[in-house]
Amino acid sequence: MSSLEALVEALRGGNQWSARQPFTIFRVPAYVRESNRTAYEPRMVSIGPYYHGTAALRPMEDHKWRSLNYFVSHYAGFTASTLVAEMRDLEAQALACYSERPVGMSSDQFIQMLLLDGSFILEFFFKWHKMELDTLIGSWRHDILSDLLLIENQIPFFVLERLWNTVTCGQGGRALLLEFLFAYIGGQNNREPITLFSGDRQVHHLLQVNYECFVPTQPDPKPAIELLEAGEIEGCAFVQRSSALRKLYECCVPKRTTLPSRPTTRIPPATELFIAGVTFVRDDATENMFDRRSGVMKIPTIRINDEMRTVLVNLITFEQTQCREETGLLTSYQLLMSNLIVTARDVQLLRQCGVLQGREDNNDEAARFFSRIAEGATVDLRRQAFAVLFEHVSRYCDSRWYYVCRKALLELQPVEDHLHRGRHDHSLSYRYADLLHRSNMMCDTVVDVSLPSPNLTMDPIR
Repeated sequence: MSSLEALVEALRGGNQWSARQPFTIFRVPAYVRESNRTAYEPRMVSIGPYYHGTAALRPMEDHKWRSLNYFVSHYAGFTASTLVAEMRDLEAQALACYSERPVGMSSDQFIQMLLLDGSFILEFFFKWHKMELDTLIGSWRHDILSDLLLIENQIPFFVLERLWNTVTCGQGGRALLLEFLFAYIGGQNNREPITLFSGDRQVHHLLQVNYECFVPTQPDPKPAIELLEAGEIEGCAFVQRSSALRKLYECCVPKRTTLPSRPTTRIPPATELFIAGVTFVRDDATENMFDRRSGVMKIPTIRINDEMRTVLVNLITFEQTQCREETGLLTSYQLLMSNLIVTARDVQLLRQCGVLQGREDNNDEAARFFSRIAEGATVDLRRQAFAVLFEHVSRYCDSRWYYVCRKALLELQPVEDHLHRGRHDHSLSYRYADLLHRSNMMCDTVVDVSLPSPNLTMDPIR
């Protein structure tokens, strides 16, 4: 047997799990990570092999040994040797979860990493629950939690589950562990106990738990384009809860929508829509995100800060690893927001409407964030969650009245005059939205989109 054949045979037989389980813990492509390193790289603690041994994170390695000592001392009936044996039993299965094999780690080092990282995570939440956080952990609690929810900074959930079952002598169970973790990952604001991972559904890692807290799985959801064809309920809405996302709700759309020959790829930015008579309304329980007759677009509130930026980027990247036919809900949301927000003026307008919340001095930074939030993400425009909204806005913009409203407002008063008043001035947009509404009422239908439009450019307003 040649050396090449021997290598192939070794790869085939080296890990029995490799051939029968998909990767669940991924590395972000280098070109994506380089453009936004702070969103993907841990700042306090490394979990898993990808950042293991990073010089800036080594101080926390000593703390992991202290956490293991506390972890073992709190429970009777087992020793550290027992935990090592349990981790060795999971070594091959855990190794097969990573899309890139750990470099420069022996078998013993990998097992040690699983034990130290797993016991650190559980002890971290135990101490948080008991309010026994030491000075180091207590001072940097939220930074550490943020690191535990990064896509590249994970260990398999079954490692935590095995440690949990060992120290509780099998009495805890996965449901209790998930409920315990959920209280600190996604449920600190009076959320209901987690019921998302019932039955035999697999849990891959803590980031997935975080994702399911924000975007509960719905049974066999239909792609947006099929709902559009059938005229069924479709859509999503982001709802603010404290400084984080809540979840996505279904929204209703008119049942007379017809399928376009091509999906709408873009809609104008917020300031341009505002000038043309669109009124943005903050609505956290919307059933129809855009009304073509009144020109009202309802958008739930989202708070943008450093914490939420990191959360969104990693959740969207996680969606991209799921190999779904339809575009994920968070990826669809970033597509919507990246269309509405092009410049700092769009951010300012949506702030004044109450749609965006956060620091008032970073409009340019927020605009850049939404333009880069899902860099490298793949989007199927026919299957993205806001396909119906895009089509409705497109038809509104294709109507003669969109151009009439836009031209009249541009001639009457520049958009900057509205924005510089320090609030969202609805007077002019209501005036022209009312004009559009009354014109449509006289026709008892939406203006024919086939009518030729006046010779006006659709470039963003300078």
